[in-house]
Amino acid sequence: MSRVKKLTDVVRGVPCEIKGNSEVEIKGIAYHSADVKPGYLFVAIEGFKVSGREFIDDAIHRGAVAVATVDVREVKKGWVTAIGTKFPRRFLAQVANRFYDFPARKLSLIGVTGTNGKTTTCFMIRSVCQQLGFEPGFIGTIEHFDGQERKPASQTTPESLDFVRMLSRMVENGVPVCVAEVSSHSLELDRVFDLDFRVGVFTNFTQDHLDFHRTMENYKKAKMKLFEGLAPNAFAVVNFDDRVGREIPYLTRAKVISYGTMPEVEPRPDISGVITALYPAGSRCEVRIDGKTIPVEIKIPGRHNLLNLLATFGVAKAMGWEPEVVAEGVSKLDRVPGRLEAVPNRLGFSVFVDYAHTPDALQRVLETAREWTKGKIIVVFGCGGDRDRGKRPLMGKVAVQRADIVVVTSDNPRSEDPKQIIAEILQGIGTPGSNVIVEVDREEAIRQALQRAQSGDTVIIAGKGHEDYQIVGGEKSHFDDREVVRRVLREME
Repeated sequence: MSRVKKLTDVVRGVPCEIKGNSEVEIKGIAYHSADVKPGYLFVAIEGFKVSGREFIDDAIHRGAVAVATVDVREVKKGWVTAIGTKFPRRFLAQVANRFYDFPARKLSLIGVTGTNGKTTTCFMIRSVCQQLGFEPGFIGTIEHFDGQERKPASQTTPESLDFVRMLSRMVENGVPVCVAEVSSHSLELDRVFDLDFRVGVFTNFTQDHLDFHRTMENYKKAKMKLFEGLAPNAFAVVNFDDRVGREIPYLTRAKVISYGTMPEVEPRPDISGVITALYPAGSRCEVRIDGKTIPVEIKIPGRHNLLNLLATFGVAKAMGWEPEVVAEGVSKLDRVPGRLEAVPNRLGFSVFVDYAHTPDALQRVLETAREWTKGKIIVVFGCGGDRDRGKRPLMGKVAVQRADIVVVTSDNPRSEDPKQIIAEILQGIGTPGSNVIVEVDREEAIRQALQRAQSGDTVIIAGKGHEDYQIVGGEKSHFDDREVVRRVLREME
């Protein structure tokens, strides 16, 4: 569907300074100069490594008829309309919304944020939508789906222009609901600025991403932007087990629906639940909502999934969906890629691949495994390079306290020396005993863990989950923990 709008319509209500022809026709928008075509508006945003301002001349050479940047004097070609804006990223989000006619207002946009649990909660919500008879749009860590085309995700939450363009395709494809993971990076970088969320969901708040946010307070402020931006007719679905979650009702204008596992604690959550049976393949739960007790079977493992389930019931309450439909929908979800994903074998021990890459997530996974494991727990993990260094010793401490055998290895070292990353993990372990193995090569580390496993043991391969790549230095190569596990198990069987 081709679109042409006058610049005045694209910037209507957006704070900016226009120098030149404000009636020029805009045929598209781009923030990468390589994407510019004749008739486009180019928005020069700041990247992590380079500034879009360095590519203004290239964008004009490719046919841009208008350029937005922080200083109109940087647009030296007099025949091109120059637009000055103090906040280019917010400007990009706002003009994208206007160019594509505010697509979030034409469907129900559900955003899920929090340190852990975003992906599983989104998968549960999607399963409920399928039970209701429709396939929702999906924007998340694992994949993006616009109602017709399904693509692997390169970012959890895309840039604002890409996000809005995807929502527009969903509207064109007749999608009634979009379920989206909303990362702290996206909130801080205004990727979801000016979007109309019908529901915002808060899962939890623990340490992560301090390489980017620097402090926990900054990280929290980024997360809270989703709820501060909700309209009075929207809903905030909030985890009251979490201290930060209990702060949200005081900073949002939205209607609050709370959930938690501690119904006796004030303020009491609107939705609560308990696990009545826990086993390696899932759990049975009871959810209390609106005076009813709803039995639910979860077919994905992990005690922590109770909170993800309660969040899903909260979304359903906000959307007007019957709780019985939620129970039916969730019970049909039997796999979330890379989230305690089982790798079957005939050797008598259990193997799970999980995305846990924070101290809290690793602790939850290991505590869950302990509840059903008769033998030893063996964990393989590393920490990503060029990321929050403060969590490395914390993850080492969690691992050695809650696992019987710990294999410390590489994750995605990126530009860092993997041996140095491992050394920082070992600071949290103290003096390694015979139960701590260091193996830089991740495939060999997985092999050593599996070879040590005996009947009744549980092996957890943590950190990368669904990822099918490894980044070492500047090179990205294929690497999938699940494939490696299956290959080693075949050798052993």
